[in-house]
Amino acid sequence: MFVLDACTIINILHIDVDDFLNKKLEPLKFTLTQCVADEVREHAFDKFERYKKYPVEEDHRIRLKMNYFRPRIYYPDLDCSEDVKADTGYSKSNGEFHSVVLSYYFRFFEETKVVFYTEDSPAKSFFEPYFNDKEIGTIEDLVDLLLFFYKKGDFSATDLKKYLSSLFYELASVIKNLEKDIYGFSVPKMLIRDRQFRNLFDKTKIALKQLDLNELIVIYNYLKDNKKYYSSLYLIFKKYREFFEQNISSAYFEKIRRIA
Repeated sequence: MFVLDACTIINILHIDVDDFLNKKLEPLKFTLTQCVADEVREHAFDKFERYKKYPVEEDHRIRLKMNYFRPRIYYPDLDCSEDVKADTGYSKSNGEFHSVVLSYYFRFFEETKVVFYTEDSPAKSFFEPYFNDKEIGTIEDLVDLLLFFYKKGDFSATDLKKYLSSLFYELASVIKNLEKDIYGFSVPKMLIRDRQFRNLFDKTKIALKQLDLNELIVIYNYLKDNKKYYSSLYLIFKKYREFFEQNISSAYFEKIRRIA
């Protein structure tokens, strides 16, 4: 059984412009939780807010594709969330957690091993030992799913390169646009002599130059926690919140570039 996280589905929605991936997914046993479906609905269109002109046709295309995933929402007979919470100590009630709960259910009540797909690197690192210990299955990402199609014979080498390149562009374009915003940013007069702000601003520039997604996510979370003081800089990062909330690591970015 394949269990899909919100960030993986959102990336599929955006890179699959010709329904090719949907057709490859259709024969597979894949599912998602209601929480994940809610997160997809909430964040699938976030990046359009940055467009100078709202892409109405692309919005319509994404909404049609979302209909394809709704029938795959799975409602387990038993709620295993307290078991998973007790085993892992995980406190957030998000898509990753509910996907792990569903994976646990499949393993122990349906006797089915699971492949859980997520782009969230910290969540993968956190839950991977649990998956191994309980023999639930494996945790992979969209790159692994594309490679699965390729190895299965559903993809040609050209198809694989096409979708990896599209995925890379999705990520790289965010970094490029954020970089433009940062270098075009005028530091407020009240913060010009603020050493802490200058250090944070310089760290942001260095992270952008080095394509250090891990550091950028740390900066984003710090700004989010201190948005009253750093409101002007936080507003820039907030434009790209759908990207940062995926918690994509530098290693994942390099993985795409290496294979593509």
